[in-house]
Amino acid sequence: MATALAGTPPREACFDFTAPPRPAGRLDTLLAEHSDKLVQWRKDRGQVRKRELQSAIAELGRERSEIDELSLRVNDTGLLTHGLSKLHSRGCQVKGSVQKALESTRQRSQAALEARQRLKEVEVEKLEELRQQREVLDKQTKDSAKRLEEVDKFLNLYRDRLGLSLERVAPQTVRFAFSLLDPEKLEKEYSLTLRWTDEEEYCIIASHPVLPSQWHNSLLARLNARAPDESSALASFIVGVREAFKRLLVE
Repeated sequence: MATALAGTPPREACFDFTAPPRPAGRLDTLLAEHSDKLVQWRKDRGQVRKRELQSAIAELGRERSEIDELSLRVNDTGLLTHGLSKLHSRGCQVKGSVQKALESTRQRSQAALEARQRLKEVEVEKLEELRQQREVLDKQTKDSAKRLEEVDKFLNLYRDRLGLSLERVAPQTVRFAFSLLDPEKLEKEYSLTLRWTDEEEYCIIASHPVLPSQWHNSLLARLNARAPDESSALASFIVGVREAFKRLLVE
């Protein structure tokens, strides 16, 4: 509005041709005034245009600044978008790694549980085996103690009558010694060492003097053939050994 008013010449500057003629001096004065007003109008109009141009330049500068700022923002947005893309990709990688780690942990936990279960089963089996072995050992120990007790009983019975003496030389091993066999040397000893083995049978380790193998094999066969818990089995064996030594002495 102000620009339009500033661009329009003032109404006083318009020449009225319908007006009655005026004197020449008055006309020059009017023309001079009109010329001054026209110059002033042009000057004012130039200043207005200058201000408008300055305002437009300033506006363009602001718009340029806004455009530059917007461009920077766009660049920043691009960088941010790129960064977000990389972050998303990294997040996917981390997620994959975490899932793999969780799966690996689950598998290890499952394997540990299975191993623990197997160890528990093996432990139960081993404990059962140990229990059975302990029962067998206890039974063997009791049987051995019973047999040794029977041996002691028989030895005490025949010590005075048969000149028999007993010496326990090792676990489950007994040495029998006989005297009163040689009429010329009643103190002379004839010995035999007998052992109860893990196979639950008797065996002769040594004899002095040495008995023929067929003799002591026959004695052992009769001893092992009879029930081990028979009291008469060991008694018969002792008597048979003494008779074998007497036979050896005669021969």
